[in-house]
Amino acid sequence: MLKFPTQYHEEVATSVAEYADRLDGVDTVLVVNSCARGQAVPESDLDMAILMIPPIDEEALEAEWLVHKSSDVNLKKFCNRSPFSAIHLDFFDGSFTAAVWDDGGGPDDFEIEIGNRIAYASPLIQSGPRLVEDELPDDQQDFIEINAELAETFPNITEQKDPLPDHESWDGKPGKRELLER
Repeated sequence: MLKFPTQYHEEVATSVAEYADRLDGVDTVLVVNSCARGQAVPESDLDMAILMIPPIDEEALEAEWLVHKSSDVNLKKFCNRSPFSAIHLDFFDGSFTAAVWDDGGGPDDFEIEIGNRIAYASPLIQSGPRLVEDELPDDQQDFIEINAELAETFPNITEQKDPLPDHESWDGKPGKRELLER
């Protein structure tokens, strides 16, 4: 369950969610990063992400958000609480593209983005079909558990590869789940 570090964080998050919910093409309003992980402190900023139905114009949405944020007294007050206070709002369409990664160090942007927007995200408002774990058909509910299990053991995706030659023959084929090697 989502728990904000202060009532003020919750009020501002609700205000941002209400703003976003009025935009065309909004699917889900997410609280992300420290607030979603339950690690935020009263001085923490507020990070949110808006899952949009494609296509989206991120630059136009960002420009509109900045105008709204600068004209809303409560949002400006929140951002002026301390030098580190901010409201970060990202717009995305749910597509994640792995880049080639060559330094072998810690997590790459792809992993961080998925972690922040999926694994450590908490929906505040959901009005569309894209974030629907609890609305999956009964015969697909076990994919949530399968994904969590395999994410622990499968290697990180670090580059895009061409599909296998027979990939089209697997589209819509029944009984594939039984062939999954674990």
